[in-house]
Amino acid sequence: MLIKLRVLSPDGLIKEEDREYIPLETETGSFGVMRGHVPAAVKLKNGGFARVLPDSVTVFTRSK
Repeated sequence: MLIKLRVLSPDGLIKEEDREYIPLETETGSFGVMRGHVPAAVKLKNGGFARVLPDSVTVFTRSK
């Protein structure tokens, strides 16, 4: 089953695609997200953050 990945910047949508697995690099380590993951909000290593829902991951970044 696929999970939706969206990457957003202040200027708008950068990328939207369906994936089987989404790796995330956080300030405290890394983990992977698949469909059905528990909801979470994490601060990313690059300074942005991600909102994880059971059917989607939205990554908020400062720039393109």
